[in-house]
Amino acid sequence: MKFFSPVHPNTGDCTGQVICQQCLDLDYLFGVKREAIQELALPDPAKACSICGEAPGATTQPHAAIDCPPTGAQLKRQGQKRVMDNEREAWKASAMDQIERLCRNCTTLTADDVRKVIYERGIGEPHHPNVYGGLMKLAAARGWIAKTGHYEKSEVASRHAGMIMVWRSLLT
Repeated sequence: MKFFSPVHPNTGDCTGQVICQQCLDLDYLFGVKREAIQELALPDPAKACSICGEAPGATTQPHAAIDCPPTGAQLKRQGQKRVMDNEREAWKASAMDQIERLCRNCTTLTADDVRKVIYERGIGEPHHPNVYGGLMKLAAARGWIAKTGHYEKSEVASRHAGMIMVWRSLLT
């Protein structure tokens, strides 16, 4: 199986994120242009696909087996893709511009930070609150942010103090 990595928008270097051929074909990297994807000649065997977990050299199973019900992870990806596909392109572009600006000025950020900046800039609300998760995933796919492994409580009332990921900026 082939493995790929998005390239950094400024340097053209691989971001280090690994995506398998099947996830790429299934368009799980929504919003990342094909010309911004580079094939990895010798992928690191210790790194797995960041979307499905497939590791280089592993026995490949089809992602969409006919008799298998979808996994929770697959349903999550499908929902994130659907919510992003249904968002207005102009709104997504404006939101991603603000995320890139935030990444250039902060060392860490959360979806709450993104919500706040988007609100302050008068961009408006997305059609569904799950778009914020899709935006963060898109920023990660573009090589702007990476997971820190740390979480904090959201300050957004509708999130009911739910835990949210703290991301590390890769653009500072």
